[in-house]
Order: sequence, then C-alpha cells, then structure tokens
Amino acid sequence: MNTQLISYLDEYLQMQTPQFAVMITGKWGCGKTYFIKNIKDQWCSSNKNVSENSIDLKPIYVSLNGLSSINSIIRKVKTILYPILYSKGATVAKTVILSALRIASKSFLDLDKDGAGEDMNNLLDAEGIIEVFKSDSDTLEGNRVMILDDVERCKIPLDELFGFINSIVEHSNSKVILICDEEKLDQVANKEGLATEYKNFKEKLVGQTFALKVNYADIAGQFIDKLSNSIINNNRDLIIDLFIASKRENLRLIRHCLIDIKRFFEQLPENIKENHNYDQFVKNIVAYVVMASIETRFGNNGIDYYQSYTISDEAKKVSLELEQRYNPILERYHIYGSSYTIPFKFLIEYIRNGFLTSPEYLISECRMLKSRNLTNWEKLWNSYHLSNAEFSELLSKEKKRFYNKELQYVFEVVHLSGILLSLEKRQLAKLNRKHIVKVAKKTIEHINTAFFVMNYLKNQLLLLTHPQD
Repeated sequence: MNTQLISYLDEYLQMQTPQFAVMITGKWGCGKTYFIKNIKDQWCSSNKNVSENSIDLKPIYVSLNGLSSINSIIRKVKTILYPILYSKGATVAKTVILSALRIASKSFLDLDKDGAGEDMNNLLDAEGIIEVFKSDSDTLEGNRVMILDDVERCKIPLDELFGFINSIVEHSNSKVILICDEEKLDQVANKEGLATEYKNFKEKLVGQTFALKVNYADIAGQFIDKLSNSIINNNRDLIIDLFIASKRENLRLIRHCLIDIKRFFEQLPENIKENHNYDQFVKNIVAYVVMASIETRFGNNGIDYYQSYTISDEAKKVSLELEQRYNPILERYHIYGSSYTIPFKFLIEYIRNGFLTSPEYLISECRMLKSRNLTNWEKLWNSYHLSNAEFSELLSKEKKRFYNKELQYVFEVVHLSGILLSLEKRQLAKLNRKHIVKVAKKTIEHINTAFFVMNYLKNQLLLLTHPQD
C-alpha cells in the first residue's frame, strides 16, 4: 500500500546533498514505527561490505518521546554510534573523529589499539555528530540517515527542536526522516504559540510529507504469525475480522489483544482440552476476549453493558452500537452468547486486572462444556449442519415457543430472538423484525416480574415463619 513512499525513501537515500527532511505522518498506533523499523532493517541488510579502512555508518533511529533537551537526543545518538566507532576501520578514522570530539573525560577510546586511550567524556556533542555525518569524510561509508520518531511527544520546545534538526539537514548533508502524528504536532505548535513559525519552519525544513497507509488486516496477520500460538493461529480470521470491525485503528491494541488471548488460556486448567466441545469453547472465548480487550484498552466503558439485560436507556444505546459493530461477525462465525461460555463481565475483569478470577469455578459452570443434549434453539443456531426438513421443523417449534412466550430464562429469549433476527436478515425465514423485538421485550419483562414476585413471596414466607421480635 505504500509503494510510492518506499520508492521515494530509496531515492532519498541515494541523494548526495538533499538538504531537506522527509516527514511520515499518521495516527498514533497506526504502525508508523513498525513500518520505519522494517525499512531501516532492509537498508541495513542491503549495505555493501565496507573495507577495513572505513567505518560503516548505519541508519540511526531515535525516539524523541519524553526527551526534554537537545543533550538527551545527543546522548541517545552517542549510545548508537559508540559501537560503530569500534568497527574494523576505526583506527584510520582517528583524525576525522577526533576533530569532531570534545575531549575531557574518564572514558577511553583506544582508536590506535596501542593501549593508550584518548580521554573522552562526551564522546560526541551536537557539532561532533554533524561532523561524523558529513558526506565528505572518505572513511565513513553506509547510509547517513537519522530517523527521529515520536516528534509530537518530544518535550523540547518546537523552535529549539527544529533548529537542531535543521542544523543536521543543512550542515551535515545527511538525511533526516521525521515520524509523527502531524495533527498532534499542530496542536503542540498552537499550545506553544508557534503555529505560524511551525508552518514556516516546516516549509523550509521538510521537502516531502507522506501520510502512511495501513493495511491493518495484513499487519495483524504478521503479528499473529510472529506469536506462533496455535489457538490464535487457528482463529486467525475471526480475530482479524473483529479487529477490523472494531474500527479502532491502533496496532498496539491488536498486539495487546493477542497477548490477552494467549495469557487467558494459560490460566485455564489443563484437563479442559479433553472436553468434547473444547474447540467450540475456544472459538467463542477468543471472540469475546478480543472484543473485551480492544474496547477496554481503547477506553470504551460501554463494553460493560454489552450482553447485559437490565440496563438504563443510555447504556442500551451504547450496547446497541457495540452490537451493530460486532454482531454480524459473531453471527458469521456462529458465536454463542457469552453466558454459554464465561459471562462477559468476567472477561472484562480479566482484561482490567490481568488475571482470571476463579478459573476452575468458571469452567465448572460453563454451560458449553457440560455434557448435555443441545436444545432446539442451539441446533437452530448451527443451522448450516441441518437438512432442509430438520431446519423447517425446528424453526416451526421455536417460533411457537417464542411467540407464545413459553421461554423461562432471559438468556433464552435473547439468544432465540437473535437467531430469528439473523435468519430474517439472511432471508432464511420470513419474519417481522419489529414484532420479534416487541415479543422479546414483553417476555423479558414478564420473566423479570415473575422473578421479583417470587423473591417477594419468599421473603414474606420467611417473615411469617421467623417473625422478628
């Protein structure tokens, strides 16, 4: 998706004296760092073998996140440059290097390898780095590239930061690639009262800006491959489809999500794998852990209300948004309601706390793992396994139970009404959607009323049999 950007960067590296920087922008978490580090690795691996009379410079990557001074940037660059200066040809570069150094320290760099090291406190300062990056140094080979990431998260005043970057671009003849979310960078400039200055400075400093395009499905697939986990890999398409449906365009979320899935199953008792319905259980749990992880980590507290039955009107609105987002995927993969596996609230609690409360108890209460015959509506949910005759017979029976309000449990009402709505949507049955919703609401009200009446009668009976003094 970014062939033009990659091609341009390759051309940029071949320029002798570009005297401008390139900016790559995109939203936080969209994969900018992942992209540029992959490109950097390719550049490093494609470098030619240098002679023993040269120092091999490789692209330098520095995250500016949280850095509060130019010196802090210099220190990071020094850390990366230090081992490079010990390459085979470091001795012949002594004259060039020492002219760029500020000598005053307890550090010793024995460039001559004669045991008498030069005293180096600050191995390189800002001017020294520029000197090392000069293209006219015969002893320096490789790509003179500095990649500065997280520019908008840097705590250095923008005018000071861009002044430093400009000095590298103009005076060292090296290439500078800036990685940022430019919308956030504009906000920083406005906050510092430098909106106009930033615009002018960018016009002078940045020769080309690219907005990174992201194939989230492809990168999520790469993350899955690298993790090498059988449960995750077996449910690859389900995970990716739910992530895309979430519209949370942040690759950090999918990374965390995959780890959450892996850790979840590590906390379950080993003997669960022997259960005849284990694979179906795994698929259902994976789906709901993905949803709980993505929405909770994104900060959407509305996930607390998903698949909850007694909620306020506002919570119902939030829950409806989540249903519209995820339910088509759950239907496509034939995912049961969470009440049949592990109730959703426990999965959310797991994401927030980092551990699963009482996994043995939750597994023992899991309806999906208990040995039992499937109900008619469960068979109907898996209608792709049924013959036409079986499907018609089961549909007729379950419609009768539903419309006659014969269901006794709220979860049954929710599941069966969802199945009927799904069948209507897929044009497998001619049904009235509004009537289904109306009957479901009335039935739930009736069940809840009966529940409260029963509890009231029990309390009254206790009072009669055990009168208070």
